[in-house]
Amino acid sequence: MFWNEKYERLERKELETLQVRRLRKLVETVYEKVPFYRKKLSEKAIVPSQITSLESLTHLPFTTK
Repeated sequence: MFWNEKYERLERKELETLQVRRLRKLVETVYEKVPFYRKKLSEKAIVPSQITSLESLTHLPFTTK
């Protein structure tokens, strides 16, 4: 079982801040390194710096296998 007290006990706002920071980093990485996702994000006019809240998830393009 995985338990990291530092993260398990975060206040809601702190947890959301952490999630947004990690989401932005993930989008930055795929935008820079994966042409397929860069194209998908560009088609929606999305750049990583626009990821400012969890609400930003609703604007990200979904893909299928």
